[in-house]
Parts: sequence; structure tokens; C-alpha cells
Amino acid sequence: MIITSILDLGCFLFNKKIKYKELFNIVVKAEFIFILVIIVKTAWFYFFQTNYTLEDLQFFYPLSALSLIGHEGLQPWFVYPFQVLNLFELAYWFILAFLLGKELKSTTDKGLSIVASSYGVGLLIWVVGVMFSTLNMS
Repeated sequence: MIITSILDLGCFLFNKKIKYKELFNIVVKAEFIFILVIIVKTAWFYFFQTNYTLEDLQFFYPLSALSLIGHEGLQPWFVYPFQVLNLFELAYWFILAFLLGKELKSTTDKGLSIVASSYGVGLLIWVVGVMFSTLNMS
């Protein structure tokens, strides 16, 4: 609901008319990409890394920047941004942009502009908030 509201605000700012129900359907369809994250993570620990700790589960996020650099030696408040920076998130943006462009009978570029200027800004604010909270708690 929050992402739908944020995208609705983005459509409003770009002067594009789309029903909230249709926007909600777009977001729900795009959210299925995150089910793949759960499937990949489960398969990874079931088939490939069968001897794991709770820390391994906590810090593993498939196809993320954190998986490339590792969490050892990384400040705790940098862990979440590196987890968010992943290929599934990128795919989510493009799926949202494609479906939004299709619904608006426009190009994917216009959809990507709406997604980046609304959801992207909201995601940035969220990540900064989590970083700030993590920094204050540690």
C-alpha cells in the first residue's frame, strides 16, 4: 500500500492519470520478484551451504553488493545499504517501470522516470533512516 501511494504521488507529479486499483495491481505483480530472493536463499542454504550459522543467514542476500564485498570489516550501518543494492531490486524497478509504462500507454523510459523520482526517493529516505537508526543503536 505504501509503495502504491508513493507511485501514485509520482504519477500525480508527472501529471499522469492512473487508477489506484491498477497501480496496486502493478505493484503486486512486481513484488513477486522478491519471492525469488526467498527461493534462492533457501536453495542456497539447503543445497550448497548446508553448514551455516545464524550470522550467515542474517548477512546473506543473493546477488547483492554485500555478497561481493562481505560483511567482515564493514561498519554495521553500511550492511543494509549494501543488501538493498542488488539485482533483484534493480529488476523490481524495471518491472515497475515496464508495467507502469504499459498501463500509461507510454514508454518504459517514462515509467522509469516515475519510478525513480517517487519510489527511488522513498527508498533512499528509507535506507538513510535505517542507517541512522543502526548508527544510533550501535
